Amino acid sequence: INKNIIGIITVLALIFVWVSTITNIAISLAAIGGAILIVSKEAIMCFYGYLTIAGTKPFSIGDHIEINNFSGKVIDYNFFTTTLAIIDVSSQLTGKKTIMPNSIFLANPCTNHSKPGDYSIEILKISVPNWANVVVANNCAQEAANEITAAWQEAANAHLESVEEESLVSLPSARPRIIWNTGDGGKFNVLNIRYTCPKDKKVDCEQLIFLKFWELFYERQPKVDSVEE
Repeated sequence: INKNIIGIITVLALIFVWVSTITNIAISLAAIGGAILIVSKEAIMCFYGYLTIAGTKPFSIGDHIEINNFSGKVIDYNFFTTTLAIIDVSSQLTGKKTIMPNSIFLANPCTNHSKPGDYSIEILKISVPNWANVVVANNCAQEAANEITAAWQEAANAHLESVEEESLVSLPSARPRIIWNTGDGGKFNVLNIRYTCPKDKKVDCEQLIFLKFWELFYERQPKVDSVEE
């Protein structure tokens, strides 16, 4: 009887040890399986993102795109990632790169700034004080933009029309246009100058229009004795 009791106790002890070990192994396997599932899901989403890029062709190597607060030139993309050379607000390369998972293209809109080809449509915003004569400012802005962009307006307009026919989208004229709105609750007026320029001349063109506008404005703005701060 004692031998039987000892045998039963031994068997129960072994079962307890084995159950504990098997439980730990099962938990470990479940954790590993969960991790593999998460990694696999991300990999699958990235691959789906690549298929989306390949199928819809929203950009090509060398295009300037903007997505999820990142703006840059596409320098490489593969099954899982897309690499951008970062571009700052003045459209200049910063020397930095970012590598994004392709899954980002499944949930975020992608803007391609290179679609108009050799020309880009830009908007220059200038804050104009309330005391300024908006008619004078408007004329100065139109004249400045026309003068700076005159050399390529005709070619840019023809190019934009060809893009319209190819892409079935409506693009604005290459001729500069002036649009007004107010800023900071009406404390000042905002002059928006929309113009078209060659991509590699964006910064220079913007600076030239800005300087020419203020040169003309201060020549023609009626003099005032005092200006309220």
